[in-house]
Amino acid sequence: MRGMTGFGRAEHATESWHISVELKSYNSRYLEIQVNVPPGYGELEPRLRAMVTERVRRGRVELALSVVDLTDSVRVSADTGSARAYLAALRELSDVAGGGAVTLSNLLAVGGFLSERREVSVERVWSDCRQPLEQAFAQFEHACRQDGRVTAADLSRLLAEVKREVDLIETEAPRAAQSQRDAVAARVQELLADSVNEERLIAALATLLAKSDVNEELVRLRGHLGAFEDALAAGERAKKLEFISQEMMREANTVAAKGAAFSISAAAVRVKDAVERIREHLRNVA
Repeated sequence: MRGMTGFGRAEHATESWHISVELKSYNSRYLEIQVNVPPGYGELEPRLRAMVTERVRRGRVELALSVVDLTDSVRVSADTGSARAYLAALRELSDVAGGGAVTLSNLLAVGGFLSERREVSVERVWSDCRQPLEQAFAQFEHACRQDGRVTAADLSRLLAEVKREVDLIETEAPRAAQSQRDAVAARVQELLADSVNEERLIAALATLLAKSDVNEELVRLRGHLGAFEDALAAGERAKKLEFISQEMMREANTVAAKGAAFSISAAAVRVKDAVERIREHLRNVA
């Protein structure tokens, strides 16, 4: 089982640049990817996004790549034509407003006149990114697996809790059924003393007793518990486990509604509580 909370970070330095990668994720119903790359390296974004898609099933994943150039490959140029036009406009505004002389600081505050160009091969950067990326993903995967192991352990505990309650219901069910039959039999004797259609009365009471029988629900609930354990051991995706837990909740609801004794209804409520906690866990794993 793999959790959706993870973190990984790695750095790598060459003669040309210093590269750092940071990867983290949070719980989310679907796979959401946010990739941040420095200016001039936008070509790497789809490749990084593809790496995340290949390795992560769901969750909000944030990947940040930092590349510090250690060479003089950066070239900065000025758009002097635009700067002159803005300078003239600023001076005109200053005259209208009765302000002072327009300075370089005023012009730089407008911005957009300087552009940066890197004389570097993106492929070379991508090649040197692979090592820190793999290291960051390894740390990230380890954290997610650890998160998943903690969740799986609690899921096993909750399943054991459900089993104990099902055992209790199975123990209580025969006694509850016998008690209900005795109560029904006594009531039948009272009613038969009056002018009541005996056959219709017995048929109605038989239907009532059948509707309070929870044996079929318990058999199905145990089957779902076994299927959940098998799927958990096999490392099935959370979506399948969510479906099984939904069926477990359905049977628990029926047992709670049909329970002829308070002990059965109370145990069924505890089953529902445990199953709901199982479902909450499954919303946070991949």
